[in-house]
Amino acid sequence: LLTFILCFETSKAYQRWIFFPALIIVLFSMGSILEKAPEWLNVRNNIAFCSALIFVCCMVCHGELAALRPSPRYLTGYYVSLSFGGAIGGLFVGLAAPVLFNAYYELQIGLWLCAALATIVFARSAASTNVGKAALIVFLIGLGAYGAWLVKIKKEDLGGVEIAVRNFYGHLHVSNSGAPGDYGAAKQLVHGTINHGQQLLDPARRMEPTSYFCRESGAGRALLTREEGKPLKVGVIGLGCGALLGYARPGDEFKLYEINPQVFDIAKTRFTFMTETPAKITEVLGDGRLSLERDPPQNFDRLFMDAFSGDSIPVHLVTHEAFDLFFRHLKPDGIVIVNITNSYLDLLPVVSKAAERFGKVVVEIEDNPDESNEECYISHYALVMSPEKLAATPAFRERSNIAKPDPNFREWTDAFSNLFAIVRR
Repeated sequence: LLTFILCFETSKAYQRWIFFPALIIVLFSMGSILEKAPEWLNVRNNIAFCSALIFVCCMVCHGELAALRPSPRYLTGYYVSLSFGGAIGGLFVGLAAPVLFNAYYELQIGLWLCAALATIVFARSAASTNVGKAALIVFLIGLGAYGAWLVKIKKEDLGGVEIAVRNFYGHLHVSNSGAPGDYGAAKQLVHGTINHGQQLLDPARRMEPTSYFCRESGAGRALLTREEGKPLKVGVIGLGCGALLGYARPGDEFKLYEINPQVFDIAKTRFTFMTETPAKITEVLGDGRLSLERDPPQNFDRLFMDAFSGDSIPVHLVTHEAFDLFFRHLKPDGIVIVNITNSYLDLLPVVSKAAERFGKVVVEIEDNPDESNEECYISHYALVMSPEKLAATPAFRERSNIAKPDPNFREWTDAFSNLFAIVRR
């Protein structure tokens, strides 16, 4: 919108001799980052860089578009065409791309098309001279090489992938690590770039939870700390590959809430947690919060919340109203287990503030496995429970921290949330 306003407000805002070289720089830089992200590219720098990239690309597009503006007699058709183009773009990204592609190709396509647009514009203005024709040939060769490079990067991203699928909810793929027969060989379910669980391939170990769900993680400790001989009723919002079912015992009941039908399909056909678990399983397809709102009280002993899309937060699952719903489905001594493992966002203040409003306490459990333990990842969990439950369970006070709510942090509600307040510095 900013570049549109600048370019259509005055012809002085867009100068080819400035923005064409800048476009070449940002397109090449973005390709390099897609190939291998540098160490300095943390979330803040990434936002700044991508904003600069899209600013330059949009300045070129809108600047050339403004230069094509016709006389007032034809302006109506001109602006209708602009609106139609925007609608087509939105439909392509929102509806067509998830059906046509099994991964995210829109960024590469957009980068190449922007480079192609610049080449076409250059051809129209420079092809009348021999020097211009030579430069145009160089541009065309560069355009082809750039497209081939972007395709190569994408192919490398999907190298070794067992299956890749995509729908409205995102891109999923299953990949293998380690050679078949190796002690630590495993397969992973990845959503975007985030591991959503893995399973060891050794038949003797394949029901052993790994990655973010190991025995010393908050998830493992919450499900292993139980009364002997008493079955658990567990709600799970966000299935992943089903690794939590590795903790199930005969008589347990797991109710699995998952919004993406492809996750259910992959968990049942590419992994065996769901097919080999001794627990009774109930599958619920749909948004976890909306499904819980329709359900009668479930009396869960444990309610596990891990419905993340990549590294992003489904905000409606960490608000005051969401926790009110969770506690209505929980037994008085039950525990809400929130996976707050996140590279970019610190979710502990959000959970702690919500827990405080309901008179609950938060046990923070961070697991930092030894580097030699390649099967377990660094994980961060918030276990929300009553003070009475904490007092009666010494195991939760060991190797953990009782989180204290920040008095200056504003509680998230359905009407208010602030992601910038929890971005890691």
